[in-house]
Amino acid sequence: MRPYILCLCFYFAGFCFANAQPPDRLGQFRQARQGTPAWQSNRHNTDGGSTLSTQWVNSPDHRPGSENVGHFQFDSQAIGQPVGYSIYLPPSYAAGNQHYPVIYWLHGKTGNESRGAYLAKYLNDAIAQGILKETIMVFPNGGVDNFYTDAFDGGVKVESMIINELLPFIDKQYRTLANRENRALIGFSMGGFGALKFYCKYPEKFVAVETLGGAFIDKDNLPVRHEGHTFKSIFNNDFNFLQVNTPVYWCAKNRDELKKYHENIRLVIGDADFTRPFNDKMHDLLTSLSITHNYQVLNDVKHNPIEYYEHDDFGSFKFIAAALGK
Repeated sequence: MRPYILCLCFYFAGFCFANAQPPDRLGQFRQARQGTPAWQSNRHNTDGGSTLSTQWVNSPDHRPGSENVGHFQFDSQAIGQPVGYSIYLPPSYAAGNQHYPVIYWLHGKTGNESRGAYLAKYLNDAIAQGILKETIMVFPNGGVDNFYTDAFDGGVKVESMIINELLPFIDKQYRTLANRENRALIGFSMGGFGALKFYCKYPEKFVAVETLGGAFIDKDNLPVRHEGHTFKSIFNNDFNFLQVNTPVYWCAKNRDELKKYHENIRLVIGDADFTRPFNDKMHDLLTSLSITHNYQVLNDVKHNPIEYYEHDDFGSFKFIAAALGK
């Protein structure tokens, strides 16, 4: 067994970040209403592991960097209850009537719509420095371990919630440029899996995708079987059902359509990130399919989104800026 395989098990432990709580300064946003019920979706692991539970509406993030981020919720038929989302609105949004591009930022395993919202500070800095035009950023709640996939039994439909409900809701509720040319995806870890899958499965909806330490599982590379949560509760222990819900499958299936739209794909991986093997394999697959993409390896970066942004010199937003509007 290769040494890195042992490290992959740590993927399922989750990743914790600092929880400093400065005063709330949301400014142009309405405060999220108080007393929000703790809507939850519980899935019991019958294979003997602990139970993972998704709380679909979470408290807003108050860490430094989240000052310009608002937290709200919408009613989801796909989930069967309200679902939270966080949203960054650019500096001129409140004062004018301009419409803006949108970036959807998909979180990793054990995350939610609030835990990564402080990362909007990097977008805010990029806008301030003229690297990217003013852009909205949305942080969906993708569930703790759903891999942005509708469960086999239809009980928890995260993909349907985001694609069929959240996207049109955001376009209706906010002044977005509601077209493919102005809608992009960024995903970290499990969110990288979801972002690349959505881009390849729905090329008519997204102009660009970037993944950071993407956890590109498939039937040949499935560390989740060591816990059993996702493989059983989402994929029903069915390798075929898993495979048709992976980026690997949709990149190959929609290869010609992707090329018709002129691919904008950037895979970013840290040289100290334990998901490096997933990313090397995805890079090789895209190359074999002649799908144009950028593969960036960052030195001294582990599996942490802050490290990606701190070591990338705004590479993420330079990439998105070059794609938006095309």
